[in-house]
Amino acid sequence: MPTCLQYGQANVIRFDLPETSILLDRPGPTSEPIDDPAAAVAAGLANPIDFPPLEQAITPDDRVVLALSPGVPSAEAIIAGAIYALTEAGVDARQIAIIHDPSETNLAGRDLTIGLPPDMAEQVQVVAHDPNDREKLAYLAANQQDQPLYFQRDIGEADVVIPIVCLRGDRILGQHGFAAELYPTFADEAAQQRFLSIEAHENATARQQRIDEAEEASWLLGVTLCIGVLPADGGEALDVLVGERSAVAARAKSLCAEGWEFAVPQRADLVIATIAGGIEQQTWENVGRALDSASRAVTDEGAIVICCELEQPPQHSIQRLAAGGTNQEARREVRRDCFMDTLAADKLAELSESHSFYFRSKLEPEVVE
Repeated sequence: MPTCLQYGQANVIRFDLPETSILLDRPGPTSEPIDDPAAAVAAGLANPIDFPPLEQAITPDDRVVLALSPGVPSAEAIIAGAIYALTEAGVDARQIAIIHDPSETNLAGRDLTIGLPPDMAEQVQVVAHDPNDREKLAYLAANQQDQPLYFQRDIGEADVVIPIVCLRGDRILGQHGFAAELYPTFADEAAQQRFLSIEAHENATARQQRIDEAEEASWLLGVTLCIGVLPADGGEALDVLVGERSAVAARAKSLCAEGWEFAVPQRADLVIATIAGGIEQQTWENVGRALDSASRAVTDEGAIVICCELEQPPQHSIQRLAAGGTNQEARREVRRDCFMDTLAADKLAELSESHSFYFRSKLEPEVVE
């Protein structure tokens, strides 16, 4: 049975196996990606879900921030559609800022305003968030746990903040609800570490506290309108939801389940997991998510293959696994970490005790070994 698996931007693995040996072939959503993400955003802002049209919800004098969370498919086109809609509603391009997480955008060398005319692109401010730069943070309030809430300064001082988020299912490794795409992504380092801890993932009480913290921060900031992008197979945009934040979150939950969740009829001895999409999708966080998904489908002593185009060198927690010592010792150290790759490192250490791994990437062989 001929089978093709796509990974990265355009790489394909082709192989021929007996039909009886393939227990499940699940590439992702079967619907085609949308042809024009920019037009979809503009149309969504003209008629948002449970929210007034953009031209009724904004004034020309408003300072507007588009907060781009990591991993958004077709981000440049989504941003272009939003900015076109804002300027059509009377907002001066000089009053618009794009705030992004530099961990992916600098890596990819992307121009987030490439979808705009050059004269408009020059007027839009593009800012990389630095959670360690206290001068670039603004105090918002103390939350119900008396923890100080800090946001990136442009976000904290804006009249209107519109998050642009990647819509993911609740079962995805490291998810803390819809609001967490804004907070702590654009908060201070202390807040980010609270969400990146192993406890915040494994302990139900701690996880709910983080979900509530993110929701409260978004509410205190006054965020109501948002843009959510559902990923398609291959890293493109499958759908765009624009509207009131809770309404978008509710609709996204069913769409994510329909497109990306599935039941495994039987665990397999070999599971091949791929990470499709551009370089913004080729991250250690997504490697961790792929491992977590594969672990639900593989037998207890089976093998997992990860195919991706990751070229980012191992960092922080991943490096601990390669630093020597026993796997158990390394995992104890990892579980005290609070870094972006901590969950991926812990999942790798957990599964390596009973599974075999094969890793195809752009990393040098000696790094993988």
